[in-house]
Amino acid sequence: MNYTVDGADFTAANFEAVTTVQKADSLSSITVYVEDQFGDKSDWTSNAKFESLNKEVALVDQNTGTITPIKEGTADVRITIGDFSVVRPIQVVADSELATLNLEKASIEISDQVNQSVDVVIKDQYGSKFKPTTGSLTATIKSGSNIIGVTPATAALNGSFDTQAYTITPVSGKEGTATIEFAVGDVKTTLTVNVKKAGVIDSYAVEGFKATLDKNISNVEKNPADMTLKVFGVDANGVKTGTALVYAASSSPYTVELKGKDKDGIDISTTGLVTASSGNAKIAPTAVGTYTVTVKVGSLTVYNGAFVVVDTTVVVKPVVTVKNSKIEAENAVADIIAALGAKLEVKLGSDTLNYNGTPSAATDYKISKVSFVSDNSDLIASATNATNATTMSLKIGTATLVISKIEIAVGTGTPTTHTVDLNEIFTVTVTQKTPAAPATTFAFDGINKNKLMGATTAHEYSIDGGENWATITSVDESLASLLASITADKDIKVRVKAEGMVPVGAIQTLDVLAGPAAPTGVEGGVLKITGTTTAMEYSSDGNTWIDCSDAETIVTAGDYTVRLKATGLTLPGEPTTELTVAAS
Repeated sequence: MNYTVDGADFTAANFEAVTTVQKADSLSSITVYVEDQFGDKSDWTSNAKFESLNKEVALVDQNTGTITPIKEGTADVRITIGDFSVVRPIQVVADSELATLNLEKASIEISDQVNQSVDVVIKDQYGSKFKPTTGSLTATIKSGSNIIGVTPATAALNGSFDTQAYTITPVSGKEGTATIEFAVGDVKTTLTVNVKKAGVIDSYAVEGFKATLDKNISNVEKNPADMTLKVFGVDANGVKTGTALVYAASSSPYTVELKGKDKDGIDISTTGLVTASSGNAKIAPTAVGTYTVTVKVGSLTVYNGAFVVVDTTVVVKPVVTVKNSKIEAENAVADIIAALGAKLEVKLGSDTLNYNGTPSAATDYKISKVSFVSDNSDLIASATNATNATTMSLKIGTATLVISKIEIAVGTGTPTTHTVDLNEIFTVTVTQKTPAAPATTFAFDGINKNKLMGATTAHEYSIDGGENWATITSVDESLASLLASITADKDIKVRVKAEGMVPVGAIQTLDVLAGPAAPTGVEGGVLKITGTTTAMEYSSDGNTWIDCSDAETIVTAGDYTVRLKATGLTLPGEPTTELTVAAS
C-alpha cells in the first residue's frame, strides 16, 4: 500500500509520491494506491480509513483523507483497508515564500540587430515555481545603458505569474557588455549581455527546435505541445545579422519539410502540420511518433533535426471489484455478459459506475468484450473477446469460468473503452425451474367480453380439464368461438408452454361456475314475451341468443326459450320451457 498527498497520477511513468504539506494548505488529501503482482496500480482511497496519530501537527479526515495542517512537524497517519493497516508519515512544512530569481543563463550574447527575449523564473525555498502576491519585480540596467534597453522595467506581483518575460533591445551599431539586475526587494539576480556588431550573412541559424513534444497540453512546463522555428541569418562569428526570416505558406525564403513514423514504422501524414505563425514556422503534430524536420533556405539545407511526440495525458483506469463470483440462473443463461455485469463493482476515479447494457448516462458502463475459459463446454464454451451475448447450451449443470479480461465502454455516444485484466474465477450454475402460473383474467361479459386478458404467445390454454392444450396465437386471445365448449366442470386452464429446456409452467385455473336456474314469471304474449329483464336473453333455435328488454321484449310470432345471461365466469342459466308468442 502506497500513498501521495498531491493528487498526482500514480500510474504515470514519472510519478513521484509527495509526502509534504505546507502549513497553509487546506486542500491536500491522501490518495491511497495499491500495486498488484503485475505492477498495475489502482486507487483504493474510497475503501480506506484514516487516523492522524499526531493531531497537534495535522488532522486527517477519517473518511476522505483530507489533511488540515496545524503546525510544522511530522504527523504519522494510520491508513486502514479492511484488516490491513499501515502507518505513514506526513511532513507539515513552512509555507512557500520567495527565495530566488532564476535565469536560464547568467550570460548571453546577442546581435546589435535583433531583440532578445529572456525569462525570469520566481522560485520558493523548496525550489518550486512560486507566484508572489505582493511587491514588484524590477529590471534595472546597471551598466551599458547606451547599448541596450529592457522592458518591462517593473512588473507588479499579484499572484498571477511565476515567470516574467523580458525583451532586451540592442542599439544598432553599438557593441559591448551590459548588465541587468532583476530584483524583488533584496532577492536579486544579474544577467550579463554581450552585444556584438553583426557582419554580413555567412550562414543561417535555427532557433526554437524542441526534442520532445507532448500532446498533453497540461504538461507544457515539461514539454510543449508544439514548436515554432525561427531562421536567422548569421555572420562568420555566429552573430545574427537581422530579424528572423519571414515564413509564409507560399513565397517563403525558406521551407520546412516534416516527416513522421508511428511506433510500428508506418508513415504519419504531416500535411498541414507546418503553418505560418507570426511570421515563423509553427510545427504542431497530432499523432504520437518520431519525426524529422529539414529546413532549407532556397536549396541550401541549413538544419536537420529529429524529435518525438509523446502523450502523457493521464488516463484514469477503472478499478473493478467482484461483488459476487456466483452466477446462478434458471432454465439457461442466455447472456453471460449481462450476468457478469451484475456481479461487478466498477469505479472510475471518484465515480462508481452503473452497469447498463445500453448506457444512457456519463457514469453508465457496459461490458463490450469478455474473455474466459470454461471447464464445461456443454454448458458454455470458452470465448476470447466475445463481443455479443454468449449463448449457453440449453442444459442443466455447473461450469467454472476463469475470466481473464473484460473490456468496458463508459458513457454514451462515443464511449471511452478500457481493457481490464480481471483474472477471477466465477461459477455458473443453471437449474431447472417450473415457470409460475400466469395471471390472466376472463369474463363472459363486459368491455373485454370473451377475451383471455393477459395471455401471450408464450402461453397455452385448455378447456377440457387439461387433457388437450392449444397455443395462444395472439395477445389477449378471444375464446368467443369456443363458448359452447366451456363447462363448469372443466374450467379454463392457462400455463406457460414448454420451450427448449424450459418446462411447462404451473397451471392457472379460471373457475367457471354453472349457470343459474331458468327464470320464472316469463310468459309468451301477443308479439311479445312478458316478465323479462335486461339480465335475460332469448332464442328461437337454442343457438343464437338475443338480449331481452325490461318488462317485456317485442318479438315475432313463434316459439322461444329465455335464460339468464352469462356474467363474469358464470355460465348462462338454464332455459325456460318453450314459450309460444301469438300473432294476434
